[in-house]
Amino acid sequence: MTRNLTIAIFLASLTLIYAHCHKKCGENESNNICGHACEPSCGLRDFSAVLCIACSSKTRGCRCDSGFLRDEETGHCVDPEDCTKCDVGESRLACGRTCEGTCASPSQPEKCQLIRCAKQGCRCDLDKDFVRDTESGRCVLITDCPTSK
Repeated sequence: MTRNLTIAIFLASLTLIYAHCHKKCGENESNNICGHACEPSCGLRDFSAVLCIACSSKTRGCRCDSGFLRDEETGHCVDPEDCTKCDVGESRLACGRTCEGTCASPSQPEKCQLIRCAKQGCRCDLDKDFVRDTESGRCVLITDCPTSK
């Protein structure tokens, strides 16, 4: 009886360890030692010229299967044509909305000169004179910003 109990505890422990180490991945992704490290995404599709040496047991996780891209907006692995589209006046740029101007403060925030963002996202394209109108939530030309009343 003690032997059977020991075997049962051992098997239960193995099951827990396996479940912890092998996270269940979503649709179109599988467990990989690199996880998200150097993973192609909707915003950064070509990693062919990048030598990825960041992979280790600490980066293990779910990675998009071949032919799919990580959509930064949803976190899902999608066909390239199903990537989230940016709205009018937006472009997919580093740091996403963290580094966009607004009608109240049209220049790029100073912190954006100092930080490097690997993650990209849709944001108002200041190079094309678009800023975020915080009232409507949309990108507008700087010249179309509502005036203060």
